[in-house]
Amino acid sequence: MKKKKKTKASYSQKDKKTEVDSVSQKVDNLLKKRWVSLTILGILFLTAFFIRLSLLKYFEAPLTGDAAIYAKISWGIINGQGLHWWSVVWSPLYPFMIFIFSIVVGTLETATSAVSLFLGSLVVVPFFFLARNVFDYKSAYLGSVLMIFFPALVVISGVPLSEATYTFFLLTTLFCAWLFISKRSFLYASLFGIFGGVCYLTRPEFLVAFVAIVLLFVIIQIKNRTSKKSHSFVMLLISLVSFLILAFPYINFMHSQTGHWILSGKTAHNILKQKAYSKGLNYLQQRKAFAEVLGGLTEEGEIKGKVLLGEENIISFVTSPGFFSNYFRNAWNGVKKINLFFLPFLFLSLFYIFSWKVDKEGWKKRVFLLCAFSPLLTMPIFFIPAGRLLEPYSPLLILLSVGGILNIRKAVAELSKGTRPAQSFTLGSFVVLLFVAILSVFSLVKANEMAENHQKIFGNLKLESEEFKKLGLWADQILPQDAVVMFLSGDSFLFYCNRPVFTVPFVPYERIVWFAEKNKVSHLLVSLGKEASWRDDLSFLLEPLNDRSKVPEDLRLELVNIYKAPSGLGAVLYKFVSQ
Repeated sequence: MKKKKKTKASYSQKDKKTEVDSVSQKVDNLLKKRWVSLTILGILFLTAFFIRLSLLKYFEAPLTGDAAIYAKISWGIINGQGLHWWSVVWSPLYPFMIFIFSIVVGTLETATSAVSLFLGSLVVVPFFFLARNVFDYKSAYLGSVLMIFFPALVVISGVPLSEATYTFFLLTTLFCAWLFISKRSFLYASLFGIFGGVCYLTRPEFLVAFVAIVLLFVIIQIKNRTSKKSHSFVMLLISLVSFLILAFPYINFMHSQTGHWILSGKTAHNILKQKAYSKGLNYLQQRKAFAEVLGGLTEEGEIKGKVLLGEENIISFVTSPGFFSNYFRNAWNGVKKINLFFLPFLFLSLFYIFSWKVDKEGWKKRVFLLCAFSPLLTMPIFFIPAGRLLEPYSPLLILLSVGGILNIRKAVAELSKGTRPAQSFTLGSFVVLLFVAILSVFSLVKANEMAENHQKIFGNLKLESEEFKKLGLWADQILPQDAVVMFLSGDSFLFYCNRPVFTVPFVPYERIVWFAEKNKVSHLLVSLGKEASWRDDLSFLLEPLNDRSKVPEDLRLELVNIYKAPSGLGAVLYKFVSQ
């Protein structure tokens, strides 16, 4: 009897193992089939696209602020003027993408949103391949489902800014970087460098992640005794050369504009902003103080901002008194601003990072993903890290969260060892699907809420930008085709007036006229926008709004037209008269 019992028990264990292996293997084999992957990816992309398209109404507004500047840079590219000096601060890749999309959709204004909508939806594709190679197929599918509903990613797909473009190329670069590290391939070394350069041209902050990943590769190769050091060195050289092929033309452009070799005009821009701002100033006062710093002229007539962007030194800034206290204050304020919605994702990410029984390969994956987060460490230098600064890194949080979910599944399997393996497998799968379903539903609800809040917050700004859009279209109709306009007006004006533009420099009027003559500026437009309130010394230029006969005399100006809107916005358009 004892012998039979032992045989039965032995058979039972074998049967259990076969049962669970069979179910798991069938699922794995199905998910690994190419047609299944492509079909599911197509469905996920279309789902993401239509979710974002349905919420696009909350983001519709005339181009203003950074969006107007990006679009104007793209306008200059289309009209053969090349990159504007603004591209020292506002990186050129997104304007190039606007230019490419405008060929398809017809107008630059539509193209600004089309780029974000399309790439913000397509981002699920590089995420899938990154997750599949770092983890496995199951992780890729689960993470991709969370991606299409994640609120921060839905929001950046509706906003005409560079975030969606950066997110797409960031994940593409990380996919190539992981294959470069894990497979040690010359092909992926070059692709890592190329897409790394593309990321740098979108947001220069990626340079931090690029350096971190390169250092990780070097450390891994040093510790790997079996790898050929010469082979590794050549691959590293290929990735660096590939990066420089794309990055150097932009670096050279910044040198031509500022007179200095710099890697990021945005960094210098942020340093100048920190120096210009001081406590006790409201938002408009801060904007005015910053405009005074950047908007002056050198003795040679160059815009002072160009020169200052090249002269600022990040080393001297970070070693200045009070830097570290300000850094940690910004970082702590960023932590306090974390929305409660993100806490489950943070918990799951930490559960994955600090999980038990991690082998060497597991730690390599964790360190690699943390390298991708490294640009976040630089943000408190200038800002409170929150909002659009963090949104492109949301997919990495999702990827870590999926690792946490799968670790929970393993824990459930450990706790249910006494049950039949098929039941344990079903229970583990149920836990995973439950997590994904709950997070997806809450994500979709939160995405809709964030979209509605965006519309409420920027409602007044939308009304103001619509007025300046009308002003720009009005000026576009009455200005000669060869006109060059200097303006003191809202940001929306600079895009909707389809002419080369200069902002009015922060100098006395006599120097303004001299600057206009030097740069062949033909017209001057002054409006009642907040920018005009910064320049009390130029208020006389608005006098024709109250009395058309009060045209300033002896100022080399000729009144062209006056604009008055029912909303109260007014503007005066002048023509410069040569002596």
